[in-house]
Amino acid sequence: MGNCLLKFTILGSSLYRVDSLVAGTVLIVYTVYETINKRIQELNTNSQCRYGDRYYAKLITLKPEDERVIGLHYLGPNAGEVVQGFVLAFKFKATKADFDSMNAIHPTCAEIFSKMSKLDENGTEHEVTNY
Repeated sequence: MGNCLLKFTILGSSLYRVDSLVAGTVLIVYTVYETINKRIQELNTNSQCRYGDRYYAKLITLKPEDERVIGLHYLGPNAGEVVQGFVLAFKFKATKADFDSMNAIHPTCAEIFSKMSKLDENGTEHEVTNY
């Protein structure tokens, strides 16, 4: 059975570039998830491609600018295609609220960006306080 490699793509800022920002102004929103593609592949025993169990999606936002998204990171299948779809959102300075209100196309790998929570299971915001 063949293996498919996961791809990693970054649009906008990385965490290394946020170090010039004021402490407490950056909010990191991320999730680790399974795509519907993986679940379908598990049902299809003839599938030639098996992905890993988990994928990763992250948004980096600026709190003082209504949580404007300045970074989008994605590790998973079809990374280039997933991230390419968000280039226009960056051009028009989309915010986390814009991502939350977007209509997700289901089933796709990109839909995860429309339903990412700011809070973890303990109710804690994902903030970068060292930057």
